[in-house]
Amino acid sequence: MFYTKPFVFYVFRNLADVSNDNVLNVEEFVLAMHLIRKVRGGLSVPRSLPKHLVPVITAPPSVDEISDRDGEAYQNVFNKLSTDQINGKKM
Repeated sequence: MFYTKPFVFYVFRNLADVSNDNVLNVEEFVLAMHLIRKVRGGLSVPRSLPKHLVPVITAPPSVDEISDRDGEAYQNVFNKLSTDQINGKKM
């Protein structure tokens, strides 16, 4: 499978990281997953990101802008992911 080699992840991450901050925001993550699915479907990996796929760069919300309810929901997701990883469950 093409995705078993670590450098392939870097290619997709670098293509999708349009903000060049070495961290994928939601839009960039979705873009990376879109590219991965297209390549798994038979398309070749693009050398550069096509202009029509470039997401609008938005500033991430500050911690103060996240409601208590959303913060709790995020924490629950992260806790579940951590617990599942510790227990060896596949996502």
